[in-house]
Amino acid sequence: METHRFFARGCRATVNGHAVPVTESPEHLAMLPLEAGKNDVSLDYVGPTSVRVALRVSAFAWIALAGFAAWLVVQRWLARGPTSVLSTSS
Repeated sequence: METHRFFARGCRATVNGHAVPVTESPEHLAMLPLEAGKNDVSLDYVGPTSVRVALRVSAFAWIALAGFAAWLVVQRWLARGPTSVLSTSS
């Protein structure tokens, strides 16, 4: 079966619950083998391993940056010393 989706590395397909290889058609579309008769087909793009690793590294970097920014805010707040919010000026 040739789908209307463009072929890309990282496509995964199942036919009737079994994994099948996804190949590229001459028109550069995703193509997969079917069994005779009615089929339950699922085609997903999960991306190549390099993209999934890069996503995890990027997420870790953003979380680390947010943690560092929060640490800086707390350090500046502590450096100001104790201040009373309830104090009034006369």
